[in-house]
Amino acid sequence: MLLYYFSYFCYIVARISVRIILGKEKRNSIFRKRLIAPSSFIMKEYTVISRNNIKAAIRKNTMDYKILFGRSEGGLISEIELNPNETFVDIGANVGSYTLQVAAKYPDNKIISIEAHPSEFKALKRNVIDVNNLENVILINMGVFSKKDELVLYEQGIWTASSSAFIKSEKQIRIQCDTLDNIIQKLENNQELVIKIDIEGSEYDALLGSVKTFENCKKIIIEVHYTDSLTREENLDQIKKILVSNNFSLKIRENGLRLIGTKN
Repeated sequence: MLLYYFSYFCYIVARISVRIILGKEKRNSIFRKRLIAPSSFIMKEYTVISRNNIKAAIRKNTMDYKILFGRSEGGLISEIELNPNETFVDIGANVGSYTLQVAAKYPDNKIISIEAHPSEFKALKRNVIDVNNLENVILINMGVFSKKDELVLYEQGIWTASSSAFIKSEKQIRIQCDTLDNIIQKLENNQELVIKIDIEGSEYDALLGSVKTFENCKKIIIEVHYTDSLTREENLDQIKKILVSNNFSLKIRENGLRLIGTKN
């Protein structure tokens, strides 16, 4: 933990230094593109940090600390409540913010944690297995989409949490995808589900391949993003339509950024 605080101090010094040398506008441009993060100053490949009953590995040159311990990522955790014999499905698990918090709160419930990006999945696996030795979490390295397919993910600087199939950039990787219906069927999971989706613009396509799964879903929590072709409001509208048509009552939070659907 002390190592991370030291790295954060170095990060602040770097921000001040860049502003003095290059000016405020250039400094802001560099840091908005997330070319430098507090963890850039961690000397080891990663360091394990414990905070708020969560233990996780923070990788060098990433935004892992903000993702795992920042308020914005954990803002909807209060919406996730599980009864015995219910399963939490974390779609777009990244390095495990929701997975680790739910596992800590509900150690006897099954968790299905799905992440498409290879390096984020590697970090997720480290946090779940190596750091926390969680036996109730099923890890799946795959994208969730409207059909079984191969997609291109576009990355934004070191912020790999923002990798998207619908917001183009120069850096890209190919990933395998399948429908949530197929994934759940292969796992032979018949428990009632609580689902969280945060997949950077692919939310609607993921829902198109989840219609059978909705039958066993009591609550769905979605972070709504814009795409190259749709504003956040337009994406929200099409997401609302498919959920309402599948008998969900909707609650919208934070001006459409987050949407919670519960079964009638």
